[in-house]
Amino acid sequence: MKVPFHIALAGITLFAASTSAWSRGSSESKRLSSMLSRDPVISSLNQQIAADPNNACLSNELGLALSRRAYFREAEQAFQASLKLAEDPVVYNNLGSLYLTTGRLSAAAASFNHAIRLDPNFALAYYNLGAANDAENNYEGAVRNYKRALELDSTLADPNVNPQVINNRYMAAVRTERYLETIGALGLPLRSTCPAAETKVASGSGPVAPTELSKK
Repeated sequence: MKVPFHIALAGITLFAASTSAWSRGSSESKRLSSMLSRDPVISSLNQQIAADPNNACLSNELGLALSRRAYFREAEQAFQASLKLAEDPVVYNNLGSLYLTTGRLSAAAASFNHAIRLDPNFALAYYNLGAANDAENNYEGAVRNYKRALELDSTLADPNVNPQVINNRYMAAVRTERYLETIGALGLPLRSTCPAAETKVASGSGPVAPTELSKK
């Protein structure tokens, strides 16, 4: 199964999960617990959660920290714990990114769609839903959702903001669609012979009177 490179987790790129991350035995789980207890970030977050168990933000932060270390099972549990405390579109986006990275495409799409229902203007969730469509070879869905993401936040097309866009095979199609919507049905750039008229029409002020056209 192809997992697209351009998967963003609230601005954090997830790396491919190893099979062992989902099939640990009891001895491996104990060893993992020991390792995580020695990780200063993980340890600090666990201590904060123990002191403030109803803080949804802390559980999400723990999920992010675990995801960065490719502990995907534990990260999923942390995100789910956060969502039990409070439904947050950002956390649904994070969970969807984890699902997509680990190849659970239907669960990923459901999470991204849930994020969008909570926040219809959540550009990153649209972008990641496009990535889920990409993984399913759903061309129309990928183009539609990438396009909506860029309409809401054009910086997602900037490699300095979203490096994953460099490897996004749909960006050319998305840019073409946005270009065609801008210039109209002919699909080619058009120019007015009267700059004054062009300026007024573009600004939405309506037709230009002949007397105005003659003024310089």
